[in-house]
Amino acid sequence: MIPSWYIVSGGKAVGPVDLTAMKHMFAQGQLKSDTQVCLVGASAWITASNDQLLAGIFASARHKEAPPIHPQRPHSPPPSINTSIFTFGGAFTRTIDTIKNAWIVLVFAGLIWGFILLVLQIPSSVLNLLIRYGSDSSNELILLYVIMSYVFSFVAFLISAPLNAGLFFVGAQASLGLAKVWDIFQGYKHRVALVFMVSVSYTAAAIVGSVLGIIIPFFLGVFGVGLIRNGKLVFGIPLIVLALGIFAVGMYFLILYLIRFYLAPVVACDPSLGSPGFVECFKISSKATKGRELPILGFLIVISALSGLSILLLGVGFILIGIPLLIAGFGAVYHLCCREQQRMV
Repeated sequence: MIPSWYIVSGGKAVGPVDLTAMKHMFAQGQLKSDTQVCLVGASAWITASNDQLLAGIFASARHKEAPPIHPQRPHSPPPSINTSIFTFGGAFTRTIDTIKNAWIVLVFAGLIWGFILLVLQIPSSVLNLLIRYGSDSSNELILLYVIMSYVFSFVAFLISAPLNAGLFFVGAQASLGLAKVWDIFQGYKHRVALVFMVSVSYTAAAIVGSVLGIIIPFFLGVFGVGLIRNGKLVFGIPLIVLALGIFAVGMYFLILYLIRFYLAPVVACDPSLGSPGFVECFKISSKATKGRELPILGFLIVISALSGLSILLLGVGFILIGIPLLIAGFGAVYHLCCREQQRMV
């Protein structure tokens, strides 16, 4: 049987493509060593340079132009682009591979992201300085400064919400070897309102979780302790138990549901998913992360911690290592979870 492959092109799979056509694609610059390919009948995607049958294409110095591609009808459906089971090791390996293959893109995307966020903070910082050190300390002027500061913060959120989603979309694209620096602005491309709505909903969910996990348990606990000190154990102990129960529910909500929804803004940015609507973004994110909340949470905590520790590397470690690690890590989670729903046909 003549070997043929599926190949990832433009974020989607094409094929099957035979060896002659692969040579033609290499000559045209469409096939690279880090291009994701899958031999028909295989169950996993690998880079083209790691395929034994394709290795000779990259080792050869000369390549003759091949005839046009005539895709054959696949004998078996290709596997998902990504592994169907999210694991800490798999995500970490993909993160490191992404950094190796797209480090420059990740660094520049991170610099653009950081610069824009820094500029957005300038108006609020200036107003805070005027409030603290201004010679005119009238209550009316201070109130005006405070109001303007909140207005600038809200505007900054409007701008940064799509930008943050675009940043992690860069990481997801980098996992496929398709990332471009300007992908960071994908959140603004016909989806500003959608990404903003998803971000607001995510923030609202975090607020609800905080209320259930912190505020209500705190006041119930304080009240219960007060009753116990006054000798009213019959009322105080149940309140303490209730506070702990509400706290547990709040933590469960934060871990379970916030992890399920945190990919939704990136889903809104991804054109390969067909520009899903507001509700559909949540459905895709929830389905993609269901049953994987704890591994994803553990992975994100480790990646965030390593990214933060990179600040200790001569001050520039965060720019050269920390930010690329963070982008690639979040992108790996998205790539391994959400894009597995995109079947290759």
